[in-house]
Amino acid sequence: MKKLLILPVIFFCQPVFCQNAVVKSNDIAIVKAIDTYYNTINVQSGLYNGVEYSGYLPGLEGHPYYNSGDWLKGSVFYDGILYPEVFLKYDIYIDKLIVKRFDGFAIELLNEKLNYFVIGTDLFTHFFDNRVLNAGYYQALYTGNLSVYAKKTKLIQDKRNENNSEQIFEEKDKYFAIKGAEVVVIKNLSSIINLMNDKQKKAQQYLKQNNISFKKNPEAAMFKIAEYYNQVNKN
Repeated sequence: MKKLLILPVIFFCQPVFCQNAVVKSNDIAIVKAIDTYYNTINVQSGLYNGVEYSGYLPGLEGHPYYNSGDWLKGSVFYDGILYPEVFLKYDIYIDKLIVKRFDGFAIELLNEKLNYFVIGTDLFTHFFDNRVLNAGYYQALYTGNLSVYAKKTKLIQDKRNENNSEQIFEEKDKYFAIKGAEVVVIKNLSSIINLMNDKQKKAQQYLKQNNISFKKNPEAAMFKIAEYYNQVNKN
């Protein structure tokens, strides 16, 4: 069951107001620690109040997160405020961003308040409705006149062998190109090359010059094709 978490209120007796207080170096250090605590609370309280993330029952093989099961440092634009240097997990099975609160609790952020987030150097943009892409978070591989997005998803699959069966997380990624009002699902190299109009051969040559194979590294290939398109179609 998910629980609503409210930030704890902690009262401290600051040395200047305590009876018979003597200001020492230790007292100054305590005051600075208290000030840092409250500054952190005040700045990030809007991010850290939320619903407790319940996670998953043990026994599943793998993890449901983007890139790693560990907390990763990133930034979040949430409810109109940019929060840098926070610890995040992106649960791509349920399409939810999880933030690690200062007291160790994992908080599930509200989708309607989250515009974008960055994990490491990877930017994820929130599409709020179905007018362009189905609502959800998409990794922006390249943005411009020709933009490329990746939809990261994981499924729980049954894995059986002779002795037993277990459930595993299996990643299934989908890719999309947006050119003006046109949205194309990228299933192979031709899907995106066809958007190049009269520059299809030059785009393929550009890939070869950079020693990139679509089959071996589709995301790098899509990035380079979009990069080339935007270079030759600058407004």
